[in-house]
Amino acid sequence: MDGEELNTDLSPGLRGLSILVVEDEPMIAIDTACMIVRAGGTVVGPAHSLDEAFETIADARIDGALLDINLRNQKVFSLAERLAERDVPILFMTGEIWPVIPERFAGCARVGKPTTEAKIVAALRQTLSGNRAVA
Repeated sequence: MDGEELNTDLSPGLRGLSILVVEDEPMIAIDTACMIVRAGGTVVGPAHSLDEAFETIADARIDGALLDINLRNQKVFSLAERLAERDVPILFMTGEIWPVIPERFAGCARVGKPTTEAKIVAALRQTLSGNRAVA
């Protein structure tokens, strides 16, 4: 990036918050985790499957969750149910153009793939503050 500086100042960002990342594509999971860390958050996971995600959340403190809707042809909504029972705010991430989301989660924010760091961090901030806008 000749002469160009990467803007890593995303404050107030996600400082002090633990964010669960559930994403089946390893590179997207790593990129997303790095975005959260740069914004001051702590990553729980990333988990790459539903089974791994359920194990990950068993004893973890989670302030918010970023969930890919489709994990190797398994929908993530059973995990979303468990997180909702714990009052964990959820942000869905999807590459689907018209994802089918159960009515219970219709008000949850979602961000499309591909996306940018700024959009993910902004959507997480909105989700954690109670604003469920779609990004």
